[in-house]
Amino acid sequence: MDEDRTVDPVPPQYRVAWIGGAVCTMTWPAMSRAQYEEWNRQMVSNVLGSGDYVGPKWVPEHLEKIRGPLPGPRSLSGGTKPSDQSDAERSARRHEQEEDTSKIDIGAVLETLRRDGVVEALVGDANDTEAWRRRVRKACRSAGLHVRTGLRSDRRTAFAQLSNRMTPGGRTPDDLPCEIDSIIIEYGSRQYSFRTDDGRHMHQWSASVHLIDDGGEPIESMGHILAHAVEYEQMSDPFSVLDEETADLGHIAGVFFDIHTGELVDELDDKLEPLGSGMLVIDSVHLDSKWRGYGFGPLFVGMVIESLGAGRRFAALQPAPIGRQDAEFETSSQSDPEASDLTARAKLGVLWSQLGFEHFKDDVWVLDLSLPTFPKAMASIRSRVGLI
Repeated sequence: MDEDRTVDPVPPQYRVAWIGGAVCTMTWPAMSRAQYEEWNRQMVSNVLGSGDYVGPKWVPEHLEKIRGPLPGPRSLSGGTKPSDQSDAERSARRHEQEEDTSKIDIGAVLETLRRDGVVEALVGDANDTEAWRRRVRKACRSAGLHVRTGLRSDRRTAFAQLSNRMTPGGRTPDDLPCEIDSIIIEYGSRQYSFRTDDGRHMHQWSASVHLIDDGGEPIESMGHILAHAVEYEQMSDPFSVLDEETADLGHIAGVFFDIHTGELVDELDDKLEPLGSGMLVIDSVHLDSKWRGYGFGPLFVGMVIESLGAGRRFAALQPAPIGRQDAEFETSSQSDPEASDLTARAKLGVLWSQLGFEHFKDDVWVLDLSLPTFPKAMASIRSRVGLI
């Protein structure tokens, strides 16, 4: 094929991104090879930039065998809501998938996992790779084996791998009462129907973390994160806009912006690289106590930043806002509330520094999103919880 000749788009499943156990499909217009190479370079360096992105490949032929869109994403890449199929339709679909994978020798799979720690199957061996992964996970769970599963596009295989890495809390993924790739993050944005152009230039996002069953249905809430995407360059008075929203945002605005000009204070502007626009503020984080101590707090917040912070200049947060529970620690009720709060903030400072956040001023922390610090930190965090 001529390198510069425009090609027709490949069917819907022609591009694959492997991110934290998810198979994500993307589509775009026809493009030449040169255009594709440039697009791919910008995607990896400017958008994803985490090293977890493998692809897209140039027309991976084995994917053409897969008909219809791949399920998902149903994992830690920021899962989507289940489809609007009826219970009967979902049941019938699962039955078909089980029949498709009935030829799998589960005994051989378990034996190989125990012996080698990993097992792979060609994508063409099953009509639905998600069904293959689900059946293998179910068998491993029954056998007391903890595995992570996924798709290796470079080797054209689906895989299952034993996971026994230690987490920051001293636990291993084997201690988890769930499969690591059975967790999804669902995003929602608030918009006021009676406002057309209020000039606020900010959007509130909620990220809800759920545990799902083998059919992709949410069965338990794990926590939630509230964030604000702020286009402060478009605001004439960022301090007033943010202060009207919440007291915490008002405090952050008072630290970041010159009250007279509305511009970033020189100390912060000089600290940040001059790339990107706007900021992402992590307003609140809550993780149910059952799920603390596994390193999930930084992982979930980092994934929210990956999803909502693309193209932003920086992210910001204020550890342990008064009266709130945080991601990994309960605020203890000691006899000295001030000392207790300082202890919690110190712990959270250590926690969020894992993502590359640095203390700026007055208990406000910032993360420069144009530096490689954050992608490297996310790769390390994913590794610690057994994702890569």
